[in-house]
Amino acid sequence: MALIKCPECSKEISDTVKKCPNCGYKLKLRREDKSQFKTLKNFNWWKILLITFIVVVVASGGITFYFYMNSPVRKAQDYLKEGDIKQAQAIFDDEIKSDNKLSVKFEKGLADVLSSAVGDYAKDSAKYDAYVSLKDFVAANYKNYDVVSYEKQIKEIKASKTSYDEANKAQSDKKYSVAVSKYQKVIERDSNYADAQKQIDQCKTAHKESVLNEINKQISSSEPSYKDAEGSIKYIDYLENDGDLSAKLTELKEKVKDYEVLNAEELAKKNDFLKAFQALNEVPSEYLEDSKVSGVKNTITNAMVTWVTKEASALANKKKYDKAVELLEQYESYDTGNTISNKMKSYKKKIKDAVIAEFKKLKANLTMKYDSVDDNYSVVNKGYDPEYLNISRSINMEATARVDKKEREVDFMLIAGFQQDDWIFTERVKFASGKYRVTYPVSYSDRYTQVIYGDGICEWIYLTNLTYSEVFGSIDNLVSKITTSKKATVRFEADGNGSRSHTITSSEKGNIKKVYKFCQLLEKYDYLYKYI
Repeated sequence: MALIKCPECSKEISDTVKKCPNCGYKLKLRREDKSQFKTLKNFNWWKILLITFIVVVVASGGITFYFYMNSPVRKAQDYLKEGDIKQAQAIFDDEIKSDNKLSVKFEKGLADVLSSAVGDYAKDSAKYDAYVSLKDFVAANYKNYDVVSYEKQIKEIKASKTSYDEANKAQSDKKYSVAVSKYQKVIERDSNYADAQKQIDQCKTAHKESVLNEINKQISSSEPSYKDAEGSIKYIDYLENDGDLSAKLTELKEKVKDYEVLNAEELAKKNDFLKAFQALNEVPSEYLEDSKVSGVKNTITNAMVTWVTKEASALANKKKYDKAVELLEQYESYDTGNTISNKMKSYKKKIKDAVIAEFKKLKANLTMKYDSVDDNYSVVNKGYDPEYLNISRSINMEATARVDKKEREVDFMLIAGFQQDDWIFTERVKFASGKYRVTYPVSYSDRYTQVIYGDGICEWIYLTNLTYSEVFGSIDNLVSKITTSKKATVRFEADGNGSRSHTITSSEKGNIKKVYKFCQLLEKYDYLYKYI
């Protein structure tokens, strides 16, 4: 510090004061003092403060980050995201489970872990099983944790990936419409979405080319057909609305129409009218009213009616009315008039008259007795007793019937039995006719027996009512064999008691045949019941 004189009062004062302590005169700063003051004023103190703050924050954050990264919650979450459930469970059990604060914090972080697992599966960076293991971990440690939304997401993604795989398989098998449908089910979140959209376009193009090739193949064929091609297009919008395909299909249908019309005409010339009509049925529906098609159809119909009525008349002249009706029935639906229908009515009436006459003739050779208690009729051959069994030493086969007129029901019964001196207690009934052989086991409940005082014993079996009769099929086959063969034999057997053989007589055969025919006619023609 130096002394200077005050410019006002001339007294000595310090050079550091701003005004004279004696007179109060304000002193001006020296140049070097001004420079020094300015330097201090312009010094960037805020930069020092800012740098200091940043250093403090970074240091604090680093410490916080260090502890966060090394916290048990963070470690367990990282292991879960990596799919290491075992390590995550170990940390949870050792450090988190018993600490309520950490447990709550860990639970809050599960949403991020689950979302990450779903996302990884969607991106194909993790398997579906990884999510399942994670879900099981959550369920085991937080039983009330809601995973419904994640379940919905993962199922949608899984279904999407399944559809993608199925679409690839369908495309490989050239099932293009199926592939397109499957690819369209791939969702945007699925990593396969972009490729699925690309494959949809490729499938549509390949499908169109495939159908065009098939149509062109049929157009070039000597026996063209349009139905497969039309069927492959129908209900598939990207094909149905394709102009190229529509034009080609129309061209094919035109060719099919011309081919089938010509085919029908050729078949009709050979009197093969059923096939001719089948050919016309192959004409595309939009051409059925075409003048050429309808003209050919009318010509073939007229020729068919003329031919079939002539053939039926030839059969009717031989009294083969059934055959005549069968023939006419095949063509009736193609007759636009009533010619065939009227012919059929005429022949059916003759058939009915013939059936009634045959039935009455049969009835005249049978004996019928009404039972007022059971309200039915017993039917046996003429000369037989309708109230009793007619089995004897000479008659070992008998046929009877029961007729319920009110309910229009008839039951045929075939009886095999014998009368002789000693019991056999039949266990089997065997039939032999030419190469035909059949054995009917007889149970205790199937066998009937009676002592004939003074004339031995009698055993019989109702073959149509055997306990296991369904095992051996219909009795119709047996009746046919024994009534049409020159020689038929029946044998009654039992282990340890011997057997009895009997050659079925022509009288027995005739009697069985008459009762059986009687029942057949009633079964087939309901109107015959009024003649009972």
